[in-house]
Amino acid sequence: MWTIYRHSRGMLYVAGGTALHSEDLKPYQLYRCLYDNELSRSWIRPLEMFHENLSSGEPRFTPLARVRVVAPEDEREVLAMGFAAWGAGRTLEEFISSYQDDAHHLRGTAYSLELLDGSRVSALNTVRLSRHRYGLSRVVTEPQRRGQGYATMLLQAVMELLRADEKDIRFLLFSEIGSSFYERLGFQRLPDEGRAFLPFEPMVSGDAPASRLDPELLQRFFQDAGKNGRGALPRRR
Repeated sequence: MWTIYRHSRGMLYVAGGTALHSEDLKPYQLYRCLYDNELSRSWIRPLEMFHENLSSGEPRFTPLARVRVVAPEDEREVLAMGFAAWGAGRTLEEFISSYQDDAHHLRGTAYSLELLDGSRVSALNTVRLSRHRYGLSRVVTEPQRRGQGYATMLLQAVMELLRADEKDIRFLLFSEIGSSFYERLGFQRLPDEGRAFLPFEPMVSGDAPASRLDPELLQRFFQDAGKNGRGALPRRR
């Protein structure tokens, strides 16, 4: 579990645990930026300072939500979040059962965002497509919670957590809501040769030009998803 915090100046961070200083054994908080920072993405701060209040009485860091890897016992609830968007005339049981033989579901890792009261508000799935490439899919928010930035918060946190473990990682997805939402998160549309998936918009994270492999990876992703009758899986609702 990871906690997302808002700094008193407004920036968001995801906290990744604590560590002891080897010399004086004092605890430090480890955390990563959910925004571009020219100096570093990773930071540490004395644990007591991280959780202290400023002279104004305002917390230095205010917890907002938690990110979890979806446990097997929570899988049904998370899948049900996408039923309204992708149920396609099936019953809820049929919809959930359809994932039992879905390759992306079986080899992917699902994450959920929950508020401090424990209520789950958003979820997504990640699939490793190749070295340095992950696919993002099934980005969904509870209908009554949409428009409050939860999908954005979860996407930023999960991408940052994966970047912490693998340098030069990039993310691939299909958007069915146009490109502007994901462009704000650092994605770019694939060039024309990768745009054979309309009305879905193929996109890749980062400013560097897409590699020749990116359209091929998305083509495989798209075809595998289509075999299960759901079309392109990576969507946001």
